[in-house]
Amino acid sequence: MGSALRCAVMLVVVTVAAQARDCSISKVFQLRHAQVLAGALEDPAGAVLSGIELELLSEGKLVRHLRTDNDGRYDFGEVPAGKYRIHIRYGENALCAPKIQCGTNGCSPNPKLTPNPKNMVRVD
Repeated sequence: MGSALRCAVMLVVVTVAAQARDCSISKVFQLRHAQVLAGALEDPAGAVLSGIELELLSEGKLVRHLRTDNDGRYDFGEVPAGKYRIHIRYGENALCAPKIQCGTNGCSPNPKLTPNPKNMVRVD
């Protein structure tokens, strides 16, 4: 009985931890001035990712929604200054949103996406 209870507790802990690590929405980034926000997405091996849904969010509201083309490219067009997040939708949120790098010349998403740890299974 003790090992069954431990297994049930571990299952709950693993489930809660997995839900907490969902990275399908990027951290908030701030555009200091209007800029074009475009790029191409790749998997960790460098293969293009077509058909990925991207949502540009501001204060939790949808600003723009699009899909990557056959070459993994996307283009949100000119985006006004403000605070934003990018949400990736692909399958059961299998991928993390791109990391956004901002500098003096504006912000740009990293093209390489990583697997979402929320969907990974740990094997001991």
